[in-house]
Amino acid sequence: MEKLSVRLSDHAILDCIPLRYGIVLPKKHGKFEGVFDKKGTDNQKPKEIKAGRKHYVGTLICCDDNVISDVRVVLDPVQEHRKAQTVISVLSKDVALATRGVSDLISGLRKEKKITPKHIAGVIYPLYNSKKIKTEVELFKN
Repeated sequence: MEKLSVRLSDHAILDCIPLRYGIVLPKKHGKFEGVFDKKGTDNQKPKEIKAGRKHYVGTLICCDDNVISDVRVVLDPVQEHRKAQTVISVLSKDVALATRGVSDLISGLRKEKKITPKHIAGVIYPLYNSKKIKTEVELFKN
């Protein structure tokens, strides 16, 4: 079991966690306790493998005492000048409930300020969690 200091990327804190876990975190720093997932790492897109990103599964402990168990994180490689590793993405431990396109669309809408992380957590997450959103089309139907 590895214990890591982590820093959540904007995508992780503003898109992934509100969509997949229904919470909006106030701060980007926390801890991660878990194990390396070779199979998940090997199944990434080639550009992610080339960038040195790795999958881990375990528990994300946020600085405000929010705990997300059975989580999969995608970590950037260790950087010498940083104490914390950057979490690029936060996913469910097992199979994702929706396509990558849903996450990309939500991220794009948030970046264009059409939705907020609070909207993602309060409105979209309940639909996502109840499996009513699996594709980009279903996102717009609901």
